[in-house]
Amino acid sequence: MQSYLLYLITEKKLAYASINQAVCAFRFLYGRVLKRPDARFDIPMAKVPRRLPQILTRDEVSRLIRAARSLRGRTLLMTAYAAGLRVSELCALQVTDIESAPERMCLKVRQGKGGQDRYTLLSPGLLEALRRYWCDRRPRRWLFPNLSGTAPIDPTTAQRTYAAARDAAGISPEGGIHTLRHCFSSGITCK
Repeated sequence: MQSYLLYLITEKKLAYASINQAVCAFRFLYGRVLKRPDARFDIPMAKVPRRLPQILTRDEVSRLIRAARSLRGRTLLMTAYAAGLRVSELCALQVTDIESAPERMCLKVRQGKGGQDRYTLLSPGLLEALRRYWCDRRPRRWLFPNLSGTAPIDPTTAQRTYAAARDAAGISPEGGIHTLRHCFSSGITCK
């Protein structure tokens, strides 16, 4: 087992995450399945180097949103960016999650990371875009429903919307829609 792990590291040159997965699999096999918790592994878990996320410039975010093929796509991308949402949170938004009273101006995020509900910002520019979108599409329950309108949009569809707009805007193909969440705090205004 030790020699196999060394082989993965030295010969196969696998990524840190793959090595860690193999080590965890061996620990589970020996500890739980074979009932040998005393089995030792002299190869520690690899520390995965943390990379800085890709951040788009203000011009790139504006081009990206404008490059979306439809009003729905533009509104979807603008909402992801302006509210700093994860793709799962974006897809799960309901029409009733928009709190547009002047003293509130927020979006309710249901069951976000860790199953926690939270509120996030609703800028006047995003509210205007959401109103335009609502007047055009009239979504009932889900803000961004699937084609049949019976369920929320699938996260892969949101990712494809992002990728198509990114390619149309001529932006580097690194990252996915989560990039907009990383750009959230840079203060680009949505018009």
